[in-house]
Amino acid sequence: MVAVNGDWDWNRMCQWLPADTLEAIAAIKPPRPDTGVDVPGWRWESNRTFSIRSAYKALKVAGAATLVSNSVDSIFWWPRIWKLQMQQRSEIETIVHVLRDCPRARQVWEAVVAPAQIAAFFSLPFSDWILQCVPTVANVGVGDERWAARFATICWLIWKQRCNTIFGATSFNGPAWVSFVVRSLDGYSAAPVRGCTQGGKGSQPSIRSLPWRPPNLGWVKANCDAAVDPRNNSAAIGGVIRDSTGSWIFGFTRKLGQCSVITAKLWAMHDLLLHAWRIGLRQVELETDNIEAYRIVSGCTSVFVTTLLIEDLLELVNRRWRVQLRHISRAQNVVADKLAAFSRDGDMGELVWCDPPGEVLDALQNDKFAFDSATM
Repeated sequence: MVAVNGDWDWNRMCQWLPADTLEAIAAIKPPRPDTGVDVPGWRWESNRTFSIRSAYKALKVAGAATLVSNSVDSIFWWPRIWKLQMQQRSEIETIVHVLRDCPRARQVWEAVVAPAQIAAFFSLPFSDWILQCVPTVANVGVGDERWAARFATICWLIWKQRCNTIFGATSFNGPAWVSFVVRSLDGYSAAPVRGCTQGGKGSQPSIRSLPWRPPNLGWVKANCDAAVDPRNNSAAIGGVIRDSTGSWIFGFTRKLGQCSVITAKLWAMHDLLLHAWRIGLRQVELETDNIEAYRIVSGCTSVFVTTLLIEDLLELVNRRWRVQLRHISRAQNVVADKLAAFSRDGDMGELVWCDPPGEVLDALQNDKFAFDSATM
């Protein structure tokens, strides 16, 4: 099913496969002889390893999309599941058992709760226990004002240790574990609350408040983004390259096919870098608003299953040129976002824009204005 030029043999596949399958294949790089044997990976996590979180999110999105088409009432499907009066996992492993009554958890609580309060602490029903330990508007300020944060920290550490033991096959050392939790709490208590001053404003501007910034002289700024329809995973990507004055150098849009958000974001980075290389640019600041894609390409996340797309993207980054990767906010990526969004409903394939399309003219002007205002 691969043509001589290394691309998919669309003429042959169109004879046998339906359109939605072809769109899913379009977002996958064709196999090559040098890539080895295929291995399975969990598609809903960027590192291709299974997690309960991603499984729940995938089922929720898929279930809602299916049920919405069949029933007006289906928006309440998941809330109804969670409201069922039943054990969440089994008769033994209830939430309160894991977080409080399990012998391992109990060791920790006995080390941090005052002896006079131990009996009451372990006798409360789960809901009352939570309400007692996490202050509400009515009882905030009662007792230790930082106890709620300490309580939440302990619950998180207990849960994390439990998951590591079950899924990570790590050993458990009771005294060492209790000592670790106590040290963590001491460090938390001593640490200042960062990024917050009186009135709720941070001492330094948030990444969300920063405007788009042009590159340094001699460099170009490459912004890319993706738009994915959650109903059918129909994806499109777009990218723009600008110079140190903020002027348009190059842009592209591409109707990608059907894929996940992270795959589309990686495709956007890949295609924009490839265009930059082909037109002779050698000092590129590449920006994305997706933290997962940034971590994969910058090497901050270990990927369990490396796809051809990731391999080719990393090969592009490591060519004989200078590429600086940067994670930015969505507010700094509006032009690329608009390029991807308006191309999602177009035809399959790629369009190259030597001049900016009308859909992004206002966003381009806003970027220039916002940066000029911030530097005055």
